[in-house]
Amino acid sequence: MTPVRLERAWSFVAHCLGDRPLDPEGPDLEAVALLARRHGLGPIMGEPRLSAVDVKRLVPDELWARWSGERAAAVAAAVLRQAPFEQALALIAPVPAIVLKGAAYVELIYEVPARHLGDVDLLVPADRFEEALARLERAGFRRAHPNDRVLNHPRYHERQLTGPALELDLHQGFVQPERLTVDYGAVFERSLPWPALAQNARLLAPEDAVVYHAVHAAIGELALPAAPLFGFVDLWKMLARRGPFWRLAEDAPALRPELVPARAREWGAERMLYAVISLARRLFPSLAAPLAALSPPLPLPVRALLDRLVVARAYPPKIENAARPELLLRKALLMRPDRRRRFLFAHALRTLAR
Repeated sequence: MTPVRLERAWSFVAHCLGDRPLDPEGPDLEAVALLARRHGLGPIMGEPRLSAVDVKRLVPDELWARWSGERAAAVAAAVLRQAPFEQALALIAPVPAIVLKGAAYVELIYEVPARHLGDVDLLVPADRFEEALARLERAGFRRAHPNDRVLNHPRYHERQLTGPALELDLHQGFVQPERLTVDYGAVFERSLPWPALAQNARLLAPEDAVVYHAVHAAIGELALPAAPLFGFVDLWKMLARRGPFWRLAEDAPALRPELVPARAREWGAERMLYAVISLARRLFPSLAAPLAALSPPLPLPVRALLDRLVVARAYPPKIENAARPELLLRKALLMRPDRRRRFLFAHALRTLAR
């Protein structure tokens, strides 16, 4: 698939979301269908309440039926997931748990539960991580990689668990500790209660949520399958909102854009935030102004390097993953130099331990 066709395909998706005018040549429907399938956009494209135009009139009946089916499956999955999700939170109570990523977005960013969602991610305090993990395992959850010395290393940031009707990633950190310098105590202090879900359920503060969202995309090097386009639609939905960031209550806090670059600097995630914001500006031109307010003030040579070797290679959106050497280069460029050395050293040690 050529870059021109992929760019036109994304342009059509963005048009349906209300961001761009319709291409005078009309949509390249083959490219649109493939892009949507590879990036998990079907539930979003098939949900009329998320569109600014009548998508059904612009695509063949067969494609609309497929997207509608994916949307219905996403809604059904959200409904079926709710009870096991609440049970998992009850199992680890009173340990506080911050609900990360899609499980929070579906309920409190999107107006309707029509978005692809795989597993559920929970962040718990590191000093209570083993306690929460033990409670889940006693209730029937099993580790996805029980014999892997890296994925089960005491300092590894998460454990992937398979349980009754629920896939759950239990986190003690956002990423491997060598990559960022996050004060998780402060993250929990700033977090917001989500009592409608569970008494121990929490949400990231708006500024933390935006930076973590960028971190999650960047640790996948802005490439498939770790950073699909529905994650950038999430960001678009976050920034298009007015009033409270999370749909919790009328007096819930709004996003304070000026704090986002400062938070990224605290965590050592400036390069990650810059790359994600720069790619989002290409994807959603209408958000250029609010996105520019979030971008960290990196030195010009660093920005030029990231633009050329990371952002430009991620746009237009790809339907195939990049080669391994390129992904390793992106990974290195998106870390601070001091953190890069620590990460490579720790990764080498854990690999040898295998």
